[in-house]
Amino acid sequence: MNILIVDDDEKNIKVLEGMLKPQNYCLLKALNGETALDILQQKDTDMVILDIILPGISGLDVLKEIRRNEKLKLLPVILISALSEREDRIKGLECGADDYISKPFDQTELITRITTQLKLSSLRNKFLENERNLNNELRNMISRLENANKELEAFSFSASHDLHAPLRIIGEFSKILLEEHSGNLNKEGKRILGIISHNTNLMQELIDDLLILSQTDIKEMRKQKINMTQLAKSVVKEQKGFLKDTREVTFVFKELAPAFGDEKLIRQVFVNLLSNAVKFTGENPKAVIEVGSNKKGNEFIYYVKDNGVGFDMRKINMMFTAFKRLHSQDQFPGSGIGLTIVKRVIERHGGSVWAQGKVNEGAVFYFTLPAGE
Repeated sequence: MNILIVDDDEKNIKVLEGMLKPQNYCLLKALNGETALDILQQKDTDMVILDIILPGISGLDVLKEIRRNEKLKLLPVILISALSEREDRIKGLECGADDYISKPFDQTELITRITTQLKLSSLRNKFLENERNLNNELRNMISRLENANKELEAFSFSASHDLHAPLRIIGEFSKILLEEHSGNLNKEGKRILGIISHNTNLMQELIDDLLILSQTDIKEMRKQKINMTQLAKSVVKEQKGFLKDTREVTFVFKELAPAFGDEKLIRQVFVNLLSNAVKFTGENPKAVIEVGSNKKGNEFIYYVKDNGVGFDMRKINMMFTAFKRLHSQDQFPGSGIGLTIVKRVIERHGGSVWAQGKVNEGAVFYFTLPAGE
C-alpha cells in the first residue's frame, strides 16, 4: 500500500514514518501541496495523509483538487490538524476529507484510522467494480432485448402478412362462388361455403388481434394529452357503421376527463371495450351503452357500461386471460384476446383494469389512468 504524507514539518513526517514503517506501508513524502499533486499524478497512491496548513497551496486546496480530479476523487484522505484547529477540521470534512488525526499523534489511533479508511476504500472499489459489471451486463441485456423485440416485430409483421394473404384469397373466392355461382350450388354447398367464409373472417380477426397483442408490449409509447370524449365518440361512430339496420343501440356519454398517454393504444382500449359492449348487447332490443369517468385520488377511473348479457362474477379471474371465454364462441364469436389487450395497454400506462357484472343484467368495465401528467 502506497501512502503519501504531505507536511511541511519534516519532524512530523519522521514521526509518522516511525509509526507506520512497522506496518509495511510504502511511504511517499511531500513538503508542500504542489509536490504532493505532482506525485499523485505520477505514482499510484492508496491514501493521502494531508496537513491542513501548508506553504503555497493550502491543504484544503490540495484536497479540493483531489476531489475534482476524476482519477483521484475517491482516494481516501486523512487530514492532520492541531487540537486547536477545529474550524479547519470541519471545513476539511465539508470539502471531502474522510477522516482526521490530531497532533501530537497517537500510534494506535493513527493505525486504526488508516486501516479503517483503507478497508472502506477497498470495499468501495469492489462495490464500484461490481456496479460497473452489472451496468455492462444490464446494457448487454437491454441490447439483446432490443434485438429480440426487433426480430419479434419483424416476425409479427411477416406472419401477419403471410397468413392474411391466403385467407384473403379463400375469403374472396368463397364470396365469388356465393355471389356469382350460387345457381350451381345446392343448399348444402351454400351452407358449407358460408361456414368457410365465417371461419375465414374469424381467423383474420384472430391474426389481427394477435398482432395487436404482440405490439402492446414492445411498441414505443408516444404519450400526449388525450381528449377522451372525442376519442370515445370517434370509436362509437366507427362501431355504429358496423351495426345492422335492425339494431337499436343508444350511446350515452357522461363527462370524460382528459388523459395523458399513447393515443393509439388508448384508442384500442375503447375499440375493444365498446365493440364488446355492442356485441354482448346484441340480444337486447333496446341496448344502452354508457361511457364516463370520475376521479379518485391521483387517478381517473373510466368505464364502459352496458345492459347486455352480463357475466358470472365467479368467473371473473378468467376475464382478462387470453383465449379464456365466459360465453360460447357460437353465441358470441371473437378471438378471445380483446380484454387481454386492454389489460396490457392499461398496465403499461401504470393503470389497472377490472369489471363487474351480473348474468342478464349487463356489465361495467373499468380502467384507470394516472392524473396530473
